[in-house]
Amino acid sequence: MLSFIRTARKIRPRRSSFLLFRPSFLFMLIVCLLSASALLSCGKKQNPLTIKIWEYPRWREDDQSVDRFYWIKQQITEFERLHPGVSIELTELTWEHGEDKKKIAITAGVGPDIITGVLPVQLIEGGFIESIDDHLTQEDRSDFLAPALESFTYNGRLYGVPWYVTGSVLFANLDLLEQCKLELPRDGWNHPEFLEFTRRLTRCGGDGRSDAAGFAFLLRPGDTGVWPFLFPDGMALDEQILPRGLGDAANATFLYNLVHAARVAPADCAAWDAETLWQRFVAQKNIAIAPLGIWAVPRLHALGDFRFDVLPYPAPSGNETAARAFIGTSGFVVLRQDDPQKRRLCIEFAKFLVRPDAQRDLRTYGVIPSRLSAGTIYADDAVMSKVQRILSAGQTVPRHAQWAKIDEKYQRELQLAFLGEKSLMSAVASGGKEIEALIKTAHERQAPEGSKASFKSVAIATAALFCAILPVLYLVRRRLESLSAYAFLFPALAIFAVFLLFPLVWVLLLTFQDFTFAQARPSWVGFRNLAAAVNDPVFRQAAINTLVYTVVVVPVNVVSALVVASLICPLSNRVRGFFRGAYYLPGVASVVVLTMAWRWMFNESFGILNAGLGFFGLPGVHWLTDSRIALWSVILTSIARPPGGPVLIYLAALDAIPKSLYDAGELDGASAFSKWWHLTLPLLRPTTLFLALTITIASFQVFTQVFILTDGGPGYATEVVAHRIYTAAIRDFEFGVAAAMSVLLFAIIMLASIVQYRFFRSDVEY
Repeated sequence: MLSFIRTARKIRPRRSSFLLFRPSFLFMLIVCLLSASALLSCGKKQNPLTIKIWEYPRWREDDQSVDRFYWIKQQITEFERLHPGVSIELTELTWEHGEDKKKIAITAGVGPDIITGVLPVQLIEGGFIESIDDHLTQEDRSDFLAPALESFTYNGRLYGVPWYVTGSVLFANLDLLEQCKLELPRDGWNHPEFLEFTRRLTRCGGDGRSDAAGFAFLLRPGDTGVWPFLFPDGMALDEQILPRGLGDAANATFLYNLVHAARVAPADCAAWDAETLWQRFVAQKNIAIAPLGIWAVPRLHALGDFRFDVLPYPAPSGNETAARAFIGTSGFVVLRQDDPQKRRLCIEFAKFLVRPDAQRDLRTYGVIPSRLSAGTIYADDAVMSKVQRILSAGQTVPRHAQWAKIDEKYQRELQLAFLGEKSLMSAVASGGKEIEALIKTAHERQAPEGSKASFKSVAIATAALFCAILPVLYLVRRRLESLSAYAFLFPALAIFAVFLLFPLVWVLLLTFQDFTFAQARPSWVGFRNLAAAVNDPVFRQAAINTLVYTVVVVPVNVVSALVVASLICPLSNRVRGFFRGAYYLPGVASVVVLTMAWRWMFNESFGILNAGLGFFGLPGVHWLTDSRIALWSVILTSIARPPGGPVLIYLAALDAIPKSLYDAGELDGASAFSKWWHLTLPLLRPTTLFLALTITIASFQVFTQVFILTDGGPGYATEVVAHRIYTAAIRDFEFGVAAAMSVLLFAIIMLASIVQYRFFRSDVEY
């Protein structure tokens, strides 16, 4: 770049009598026009009668339709007809990244007016959500299911209109029950009855071994299917901000004994994902009873030949009332509106979407309407009618801003206990301590120094602006003709500054700020985020796992690429071209696609790896559910991938080695291996350094494989630094802590790069 500038300075463009025709002036004029246009467009005010709603895909109109937004579009059309002058703008979200998109947009101040989903407690605490207490009469409230209305109540105020209710219930395979000559209990049942029932289902094998497990479940963050066993009497936050029953392991002990004492459930089911449980229950039919979401009802109906029914959760001994299922309620939430008229219209539109007539359309979606006046929409479906009775008396999880973290901590600790990594009591105790520390830290996060933070931000921005102006002042004093070269460099420099330099500086600033999702303005906290990252046991475990991954993957990939390139190099050009393509083409495929293929290969039920082991009479391996093997399974996906890029780089370096050196070695009587060891390897040290550095950087930032295969589980066995940063920033929206983790990762990578550079560097030239 510097040589280009020096050359450009020597070029004297022909002087023009008109300043307008000078390239630098034209470029600056275009930049000014574009900037003015952007400012004008930003300055335009949104039509106050335009309501923006962001919605997810739901159900299709019929089997021939592909539009999963047709229902909401119909409602928009009808509302606009009833309210002339009001325009509804729909943004279609995806289930994969829609939630993240909503949070980022709302935090940036460019979000919608109405969103759908569960109660967003963090948004409420941040002051982003409108309360609808004054817009819902007592008559309206009495028409909603009590649990649904409770789901959208926070600190005694209502912050949304419930739309529908979903949740998990126990599903039973009637064919397995019939084989064991068992019938479903007609009334409520308790834990001892459930244990005996599932024991008989497990022992029905004719050869003395179990042909099917009587029960199976999941322990995964966000899944509440097994929670009625753990919290049958309800869950609430007590004075210590802990879930009631967290310190009491009696119910957890019953569930634990189902696996390890009675052995009515598979030992590794706690580490399964929803797909594995579904395959074992439906495809292989070796699970008799399993908690599944009610989304499974229409899917099982569609199979036709699968006989099933649902039943309530059992209650603890001495409790005649069945355990209450945990429900999830989705509704319409109105974001903060400064215009009273628009606020009224937004709330009116939200209530319009849950009117009784519209509630009956939920039958197509397979969920429970939130309004009693919708009636029994599943009168002709015995299973869904039973589901509606079970969920109508359900319970909700506590509404708390840190509930996602509490859920993750508790379930991962239980997962480790059920997998035999620690005792149940120590898991409950350590989970309680971590949750207490988490809540204590959250309560301490206040921003009393808001004005001070603003002053520091202005000071830093002023210093940065002054540093940016200095080069401009230097350029201005140069001759006008030399500005044209810098004008051509400006687009590249601008892209570098916007997409690389600015994010790096911002991450560095966030490291010393407490910037969370619910905060309108960050506060300066010094080194607290760095201390929190270092003291986070999950981050420390992630650092250890990342180090193990890097120590294994980097040498294997570098050595394999070197060996392959050394074997290909002596071949003819045509053969070398074939092997170049053969090794490089697999690298063109997306890492996501390759990881999805590995996910199917690792499947314990029908994966090709366990099928191959079974062919040789070997037992199957729990590739992704055994905490001792899961990390090595992730490593396998990286070392089994052909090193196409490194092979090409090594081949280019081998071609650059003078052949006279090998001829001299032959004259000295050196063997082929001696020439490779004493000539090739030393001369390839610069190339090896480059590949070791790049592969090390990529290994320390491994994310996709972990995210798709295990999501950090089982427990924290496969948690890596990049995935931990993702959960802290995107799932928990704690940007300060995530930025601190990123800075620590940068320091680790820098240290590893320096060590590798000093070890592999070479002054050899050829």
